[in-house]
Amino acid sequence: FASNQSIDDYVDRGGNVRTNFSLSAGGEFLGLVEPDGVTIAHSYAPAFPPQVTDISYGVAADLTTSGFFNVPTPGSANPASPTEAGPLISEVTDSPRPAPGDSDDIVVTAQVDAFANPVASVTLRYRVMFGGEQALPMSDNGAGLFTATIPHAAAAPGDMVRWYVTAEDSVGESRREPPFLVPSNSPEYFGTIIADPAAASALPTFFWFVASPRAAGTRRGTRSSVCFDGEFYDNVFTRVRGASAAAAAKKSYKVGFNVGHHFRFSPDAPRVSEINLNTTFQDKAYIRPQLAYESYTDAGVVASDASTWRIEQKGGNLRSPHLGEFFSVASFVEQVDADLLSRKGLDPEGALYKMYNGVTSSRAGVEKKTRRHENNSDLQALVKGVSARNSNRAEFLFDHIDIPAMINYATAGIISQDFDRWAKNFYLYRDSNGSGEWLQIPHDKDLTFGNR
Repeated sequence: FASNQSIDDYVDRGGNVRTNFSLSAGGEFLGLVEPDGVTIAHSYAPAFPPQVTDISYGVAADLTTSGFFNVPTPGSANPASPTEAGPLISEVTDSPRPAPGDSDDIVVTAQVDAFANPVASVTLRYRVMFGGEQALPMSDNGAGLFTATIPHAAAAPGDMVRWYVTAEDSVGESRREPPFLVPSNSPEYFGTIIADPAAASALPTFFWFVASPRAAGTRRGTRSSVCFDGEFYDNVFTRVRGASAAAAAKKSYKVGFNVGHHFRFSPDAPRVSEINLNTTFQDKAYIRPQLAYESYTDAGVVASDASTWRIEQKGGNLRSPHLGEFFSVASFVEQVDADLLSRKGLDPEGALYKMYNGVTSSRAGVEKKTRRHENNSDLQALVKGVSARNSNRAEFLFDHIDIPAMINYATAGIISQDFDRWAKNFYLYRDSNGSGEWLQIPHDKDLTFGNR
């Protein structure tokens, strides 16, 4: 990884080799030099070409030909020959702000530059909701800036409008942006939604477009698109989450975002790869989890952010393509993962376990979230150390537990009447590379403040 790392840390804790320099996406000299520091084994001189998102560049299997590869092959030989590449596409309009109204056309621009051959044509393909794609030629406004307009009559208030750009050169080679090379982890379109005055709310509103709401309510899940705080996210993964909540008429959902297109739930927080939208169907107080997480945080405990959101959902019913508007009032809860650990000042490379037992087993009722290259021996040592059968338990606690953090956790749990705080539904975290001490992180705080 050319990540401009300190040379003292050229191999990270995951075993990945890192360099003490970074590379310019616009291209520069790059050489592989023999240990004598003089002999150049291979080089891109005077510069490697401009790099493209989600496209690999390197040497083909013949060890001579360089070029672009649409499918990267880490850990194995490169393809026999490079993938031909068309014009370079960048700076495509995405999530225009403010969101267009019912009478506003959507003007889409894209920077298109020749790569190996002159640009011959540029096309905008757009799609309203889950209808068919429409094609529009894009006009060159000069200096490679191309433009096309999606007419306002094509969509109604609350509709999702998505698009991508294709460019072809003089010999027929083409490129698409976004590339959509990895359907399971990349957006298929750019997009926006048409502002809908009827959806105005004092609550943060999460707009959710899913072709098959039924599939979203399964463990297998499906792909959908969402818009929040003016930003559009395409081809995200959604599935049902939780145990008892999965049987409710309004379910809880987990939403996973694509690499390089993570979600921002607050202007004051970094982007995250996954969020939870928890049902309030079983508890119309609406605020128990929010108050519980806030109480833990105020007590100095590492805890998720949580708030109340309005969910607007539109499905793909062919007879009624605009079916569905207001869906639910849900509890947004930040996922406990490496993103949260980093935001809270903990080492994201520490051990993290999701627990469905009261620290009585290192295997049954346990999900390991980080350091998966290791076994569960650290957790097994904790289970043994905190057991009432350990005659040296007090000594173990002082040596291996973050005592202040645990006092804060216990106190906040008592005040919030957290029903699950010891038995299940929490995370265990160990500062594996530092103090080695353990602490608990709360999770799934619906059974609080008098519920049970």
